[in-house]
Amino acid sequence: MAGNVNIELDNRKKGLVIAACIIMYFNYMVINLGCGVALPRLLTEINAMSIYAVVTVFSSVGLMIASPVAGKFSDTLGRKWLTVISLAAYLVCVAGGGLARTGWVLLVCWGLSGICGGFFISSAFSIIADVTDMKERPKYYGYLATASAVGMLAGPLLAGILADAGMARAAYFVGIPLGIVVIAIYVTCYPNKKMAVHTGSKVDFAGLILLIVSICSLVAYLNFGNVMFPRKSPLGMALLAVGILGLAALVIYEYRAENPVISVKLFRFKEFRIAWICHLLFTMYVVTASAYIVLFAQNVMNVSATVSSTLSMPQTICSAVLASFVGMFIAKSRKNYRTAYMIMGLGGAIPLLVWAFFLKPDSSVLVIYGMTLLGGVAYACDQVINTPFLQTTMPKENYGAAQGMIAFAGSAGGTICGAVAGAFLNSGAPMEQSLSRIYLVFGICLAVVFAIGLLGVKNQEGIRKSP
Repeated sequence: MAGNVNIELDNRKKGLVIAACIIMYFNYMVINLGCGVALPRLLTEINAMSIYAVVTVFSSVGLMIASPVAGKFSDTLGRKWLTVISLAAYLVCVAGGGLARTGWVLLVCWGLSGICGGFFISSAFSIIADVTDMKERPKYYGYLATASAVGMLAGPLLAGILADAGMARAAYFVGIPLGIVVIAIYVTCYPNKKMAVHTGSKVDFAGLILLIVSICSLVAYLNFGNVMFPRKSPLGMALLAVGILGLAALVIYEYRAENPVISVKLFRFKEFRIAWICHLLFTMYVVTASAYIVLFAQNVMNVSATVSSTLSMPQTICSAVLASFVGMFIAKSRKNYRTAYMIMGLGGAIPLLVWAFFLKPDSSVLVIYGMTLLGGVAYACDQVINTPFLQTTMPKENYGAAQGMIAFAGSAGGTICGAVAGAFLNSGAPMEQSLSRIYLVFGICLAVVFAIGLLGVKNQEGIRKSP
């Protein structure tokens, strides 16, 4: 095998481990999106619709907090048992949510599932990096993206069928068999190997507390401000101050810490900075295509719920087909990363700007379908290129931490999008005008991704080895 393979396995075990990563990623999308579709029905059944927003926010906050911490731990403790234990706990928490008879039990289970998901979901990329060489990885990351897209189609469809049949709870159990298969493969085929040398330093509890306090304060301010309390009220301003000061203190403290839970020093790698920023910004397209374009279709264009549920299908199908090809494209030469990032920026910016300027109440839904099809090309790039690009200069002992930070960027981007969009929608302007402004602002942000690809990604042959 190539010298830059971290864990050498025979072909059979290598194939099984890679297959387990792909199945795990697919299964996570099936469970997470499927349960999201069934959630309103389940909450209605237990008379707890009033906590819908809180349930969804709890899950995303758990994911945001756990992802960077898990990445760091997977490098210093090894990925095998961290992945196995967190995946098993995730399945238990999701099943607990399906069995819940009260809203608060469901809230706790779904919130814990977000934390558990953050501890294993990004490990699929890191495990593949462990057992493959640099040139193989983009291809397999393409397979992960394809599996993700297929799961995004299958999960909501299956959950919708079950919910309409009066079996909303069943959506919380469909992923358990595949989850058990994945656990069995990891236990028998994937060895536990520490990639980073443990310094003997104590666990960074101070950094963990700063992370939880700052993130929870900012999320509460951004998502619940002007809904549960005025943003300019003493409570709102206190949350904002604690969040900003806590985040600043976190960055300063973690930069100096011997064994930080948040790997702030990773930002010294240019490739990591580019991947992190571009992934965060691209989340604005993803959130718009999955939520705010549906809102426009239903409330401004008066499109039926059935039709509006199909609006992102062109994107999902396109990304499922193209993801593997994107992986093979960037595997050929490092110079292709530049092209891929430019496509990612344009493919996300053009749909948003078209919707901002040309989407009207009497527009055809074909305007939306055509643009989400183009967005699928960009989405395939986002799913495939960030991880192998940052790994071109990242030491192998930081792979897990880097991947956790990428997952954190996606969660943070989604939270920021919700806050910005909420500010526009609560501004008092007509919904059509508010949504158009959202598309315009987010479209400009995606144009920044194109500019980063054009100016920031070097156009050169070859793949540099990690220092």
